[in-house]
Amino acid sequence: MILCLRLCRRASRSSSFFSTSTNNNNTPSLSKLRFLFLSSSSPPQPPNLESHYAHLILTSHVHTPNPNRNWSPIHFHPLLTDPDLLIRVLSMIRDKPEIAFHFFKWLQSQRDLKQSLHAFAYLLEILVESDLMSKACWVAERCIDLGMHEIYDLFIDGSSVVVDKGITFKILDLLLWVYTQKSMAEHCLSSFEKMISKGFLPSVRNCNIVLKVLRDKKMVDEAQEVYRKMVDHGITPTVVTVNTMLDTCFKSGCDLVKVPEIVVSETNVITFNTMLDSCFKAGDLQQVAKILSEMERREVEATEVTYNILINGFSKNGKMEEARRFHGDMRRCGFPVTCFSFNPLIEGYCRQGLFDEAWGVVELMLDAGVSPTASTYNIYIRALCEFKRMDDARRVLLGMLDPDVVSYNTLMHGYVKLGKVREAFLLFGELIVRNIGPSVVTYNTLMDGLCESGDLESAQRLKAEMFRQGIDPDVKTYTTLVKGFVKSEDLSMATATYDEMLEKGIKPDRYAYTTRIAGELRLGDTEKAFRLQEEMVAKDHNARDLITYNVCIDGLCKVGDLEKAIEFQRKIYRDGLVPDHVTYTTVIRAYLEKGRFKMAKVLYQEMLRKKLSPSVITYFVLIHGHAKVGRLQQAFQYSGEMEKRHVRPNVMTCNALLHGICKAGEIDEAYRYFRKMEKDGIRPNKYSYTMLINKNSDLGKWEEVVELYKEMLDKEIEPDAYTRWALFKHLDKDHASREAEFLEKILRS
Repeated sequence: MILCLRLCRRASRSSSFFSTSTNNNNTPSLSKLRFLFLSSSSPPQPPNLESHYAHLILTSHVHTPNPNRNWSPIHFHPLLTDPDLLIRVLSMIRDKPEIAFHFFKWLQSQRDLKQSLHAFAYLLEILVESDLMSKACWVAERCIDLGMHEIYDLFIDGSSVVVDKGITFKILDLLLWVYTQKSMAEHCLSSFEKMISKGFLPSVRNCNIVLKVLRDKKMVDEAQEVYRKMVDHGITPTVVTVNTMLDTCFKSGCDLVKVPEIVVSETNVITFNTMLDSCFKAGDLQQVAKILSEMERREVEATEVTYNILINGFSKNGKMEEARRFHGDMRRCGFPVTCFSFNPLIEGYCRQGLFDEAWGVVELMLDAGVSPTASTYNIYIRALCEFKRMDDARRVLLGMLDPDVVSYNTLMHGYVKLGKVREAFLLFGELIVRNIGPSVVTYNTLMDGLCESGDLESAQRLKAEMFRQGIDPDVKTYTTLVKGFVKSEDLSMATATYDEMLEKGIKPDRYAYTTRIAGELRLGDTEKAFRLQEEMVAKDHNARDLITYNVCIDGLCKVGDLEKAIEFQRKIYRDGLVPDHVTYTTVIRAYLEKGRFKMAKVLYQEMLRKKLSPSVITYFVLIHGHAKVGRLQQAFQYSGEMEKRHVRPNVMTCNALLHGICKAGEIDEAYRYFRKMEKDGIRPNKYSYTMLINKNSDLGKWEEVVELYKEMLDKEIEPDAYTRWALFKHLDKDHASREAEFLEKILRS
């Protein structure tokens, strides 16, 4: 009863403390009174008040399965406002630790609660002493979420009082673990240092997690210091420790020779495998060669895992020749080849669109007596979908003996990305007929397609169907719906859906927050958007990422608040991030829309100075922004810049220039540019043709109009309503409709 003893001791000293302080005309500080059972600021209480509340808590818990319904803020109001009374009540029910926890948890949901660091500390001691670690973890998380980081010092500095060091160690280790789970790197370091300095050695498990947090934050020097202190204080590193340190070094770009000798001395084949894997993930293939040489020098034999890492790593980095070579070496060394050896090769070829070569690997598998699995075919299906070869992907699925839910989800996702929601639902029906259970991913994929097409009612019905099938919606489900409502500008439904997610106990992720932020900005409520952003940072315990910043900047630009957008752009650096081409392109677009061409150029030049490569979208924004207002010379200059920087134009950038040329009335120049597009391998689309048809129609060149329209149909480019309007805009509505039908019949015959 560490804290209880401390409280009783200090309470017993209070009378002499007051007498001496009165004689010296000194006022006792608040910090010295924090542990007193009776605060001088609290109103007088009946002598057995704590007994009354303890009895009330225990009896209400015994007589009902859900005591929360009987615990009323009115009945327990003094416990909400008097932390010292609360501690005394907890002391009286400490032999019922689970009840104490549930009551404390209920208190945390009350609005008028006066939070107390010492109440948290006392309950932690009760729970840890009873080995209720999961409940203690909840209390520790709540305490840290409230920003009460002083709790660490409270236990660390408790050496002057009679303390059970075993309980103290458990609490300190638990608090350190909570900091690691929240990725609070600075607090992890501080807590680790304090424990070490006071002789409390953190568990090696916690040390490993601290190292992983530092690795993920790219805090290499700090990680190395933690590792050294572990070794110096006798905390024996495990394989996980060494591998984490190596991963940290390689992810930060350290060369093999710069890895601390204290780490390298522990290396074995598992460690080398970790090093190889880290280098492949970082794309550092030169380091891979050095590690293989070091393995050879130390006479460390490669294992089956080593070869699979090499095959997988080279395949993912597009080095298929090297991957095939190590695959051959693996077989020659007598290691068994499995799907794990063949699938990376198939995926590597598929990523490059080399489907014949990929299928050749499947045949090689069969020759080696290895049967392709559903995962093998799923790789093929996913790649075909990415290359929009949906018919081929469908044929692969039909040819599978035992497709799984991933097979169907992958193909459904491919259809949804192309806006073919009907085909996705047909696959869903087939999945049900084949008695393959749909997953939450299945429903989320379909819901995404419905929301993108604006059919939010059907999306909501699908969510209800999930509940009926016993499949719990996840954060992606709700975020998809929120995004759909934001897109349709129904912010009330977006908010209601978001709130429902919170009520279900589903924690929003960054994407969920960013979607809501985008919605608030879209409707001009910048204040609420920034509140959400701050909430995200507070709850996620991470600085804003670049995506969040870009969403905010885009929203501010769309509501016309350019100054605030620029301010946000500058803030990115303060969070240790670097603006990317999306950031700059967003602000450039906003300046161009405002007619501030000089500032747009300044930002473009700033991009180049900072070694940021403008994307094809950046150039589209610049070309379109100038061309649409008749600044053709500047538009062509940016087109030349794009060519000089080897950024391949697409049909959008070409159409932007074509639009500007047509608008300037330069029809001959427009035709020349149109034919140049075709010569350069950029296929004109319906907008390209429509612009030329529209301009020729204005000039009364009917023969040219008909010729262009016929060319469209010959190339199977489907005209839309705007094309037909441009074709017959000088006729009245009834004539235009009949003429279009008549003309198409003639041209198609």
